[in-house]
Amino acid sequence: MHVHARSAARARTAAIVETYTMQRSRMRQLLATELDVDVLLAAASLQEIVRWLRSTRRDAWPELVVVGIHDGVDPVRLRAVLVPLRAQDVRIMAVVGAPDRRDAPRPPAELFDGAAAVDDAETAFVETVRAVAAGRDAVTERARRTLERHAAAPRLSVQEERVLSLYASGMTIGAVAEAIGVREDTARVYLRRVRAKYRAVGQTASTKIDLARVAWRDGYLSSDAGSVRSREA
Repeated sequence: MHVHARSAARARTAAIVETYTMQRSRMRQLLATELDVDVLLAAASLQEIVRWLRSTRRDAWPELVVVGIHDGVDPVRLRAVLVPLRAQDVRIMAVVGAPDRRDAPRPPAELFDGAAAVDDAETAFVETVRAVAAGRDAVTERARRTLERHAAAPRLSVQEERVLSLYASGMTIGAVAEAIGVREDTARVYLRRVRAKYRAVGQTASTKIDLARVAWRDGYLSSDAGSVRSREA
């Protein structure tokens, strides 16, 4: 469970990020009429909310963000938006759709305080938002099942994440070793461990194409293959 500095008070301001116009409009209406929440922004894209956040004082950021998660959402960009919000104790509520395919990008569920499914009843959506706004974790049963449909990801060490990110982005193993400051043999050991961990959870990671696919899906590689993510050591 996430602990928020502002958890004692109910969130009264919110922002919405939702691609689909009708869903975005209805979310805004429900937050305003059912929960008495002031919606400061209803954005159609991650880029739109990023621009708004950059132009807004942090003490004026919303206390709650409701974000629609669809297959087309880039997991790297999504993390880049959510992590700074979490650092400011903003509560995150996800509305998740079922993945259209097995290799769909995995939502960063560890950053969510709550989740509802796209096909949940409006009453379930409202009650889940109400709980998250009050500082409680809440996930509907349909959202839980939806999140579980995404293939399980292995737990990688910091160095394994860095090797996967860089190698999958197109670098040679020698260049990867130089970039992270280790010998090439050591980088190869990390790469073998990555492949073994993916095999252990039933996922193919034999070729560089396989690694690029799982790295993108699991949020280590941007869809433009030019942006990588790894944790700080």
